[in-house]
Parts: sequence; structure tokens; C-alpha cells
Amino acid sequence: MSFDPNYPPAGVLIKSVEMRAQFNAVHDEITVIPKGDKGDKGDPGDPGVQGPPMANVAVDAVNTLDPDQPATVDANFDGTNVHLTIGIPRGQTGANGAAGVDGNDGATGTQGEKGDKGDPGDVTATQLSDGLAATLVSAAANSSANTNAVPTLDTPFANDPPTLADMELMRAAYNTLVLAQRR
Repeated sequence: MSFDPNYPPAGVLIKSVEMRAQFNAVHDEITVIPKGDKGDKGDPGDPGVQGPPMANVAVDAVNTLDPDQPATVDANFDGTNVHLTIGIPRGQTGANGAAGVDGNDGATGTQGEKGDKGDPGDVTATQLSDGLAATLVSAAANSSANTNAVPTLDTPFANDPPTLADMELMRAAYNTLVLAQRR
């Protein structure tokens, strides 16, 4: 089909096959136009309109990249400000350094809180037996020490039957003995 400058007529629905044929016909006619010789360089154009002034450069983010990634800079202009997002690769992990010199001891800290009561310790039968024997020997050696200062009632009563004064002497001796055993 050759190019028809009157197709499509006004007010008619068009078909895609027919429109495609029109475009292909125009293409065919353009491509057969012979190319001419290169022309002379044209005159410089008029200066363009001055654009808006750039007021600020803002760094919106600096991101750490993996060591094998190249550095990046993403720049955007919003009409007034230039916005930068910068990516800087992290360096490779270096070798361990030499050990440092020991520092001075620090000040003594405050005492910590009291800890929980620990579990009971283990005691062997021999340890238990030895401990009980030592305790019993000590108790036996000191058992009469509390009553050593209590006088005995060696003087017989002269009265038969005992008088009230004799009974009072017995009461006082008994109280002395009881109080000595309480120590």
C-alpha cells in the first residue's frame, strides 16, 4: 500500500492494520530520499535562559559498603538544592596488632551486694566424728565450771525439825545453783 494523505477520513473509526500500512508507507518514502552533502556549520544560537541558582548541597546519607564494592555518589537536583547520597566501601580487616603494655591497676570498686546462701558443703563421716568428739570433750571439761562457785551445804542443821531460817537458807542455796547453771 502506498501512502494516502487522505486516510483516515475525519469521523471514521480506524483499523490498526490500515494505520500500520500508512506508517510503513511513510517510512518507505522517507528512506528513499537521497542523503545530501554535509552542510556548513551553523551560527551559534542565542544564549539560553538563566537557570535557578543552586542554593545548597545536602548530603542526605553516607552508607558503608562492603569492601569489594566501588564507592558511589548519587546526586539529585530538586530545582534549588543538590542532594547527595554517598557510598564508601569499608576497608578490609587488618591483621591483629601487637599486644599492648599492661595498664595500672584501677581503683578498688564498691562492695557488691550480698550473694545468695551457698549449698551445704560435703562432710565425711570421719570429719563429723572428729568434730563431735572435740565438742563433747570441751563440753564435759566445762560442764561443772558454772557451778564451781556455788557453796555446798556442809553444815548440818541443828534444829530438828528445821526452822523457818533453815528453810530460807535451803531456798537461797537452791536459787544460787539454778542461776549458776543458766550461764
